[in-house]
Amino acid sequence: MFDRQTIMRTAWENYRRWHAVRESIHGPRAFDRTEFAWKLRCAWAEAKRAAMGEAERRADAIRAEIDALKFKSFHINTEPTRARLNAELAALAA
Repeated sequence: MFDRQTIMRTAWENYRRWHAVRESIHGPRAFDRTEFAWKLRCAWAEAKRAAMGEAERRADAIRAEIDALKFKSFHINTEPTRARLNAELAALAA
């Protein structure tokens, strides 16, 4: 279903671009396994988003927004935003 070769190629291109910038700032650097893992996860997420329909993409974005609400300050009332996003998500599911 997914073209794994393209996903891996994208991850390596993104990693090399990131690595080149870091080397230009900090000098020679060794391979960073955790950064490559992050680039690979991002490439997979991008491929999955590309395979989704418009409604699925919007639902995925809404879920990400809802998940990000837990990182807001306690001084910010997130309940109205959470209720609005949940309502929109329910409308998409219907």
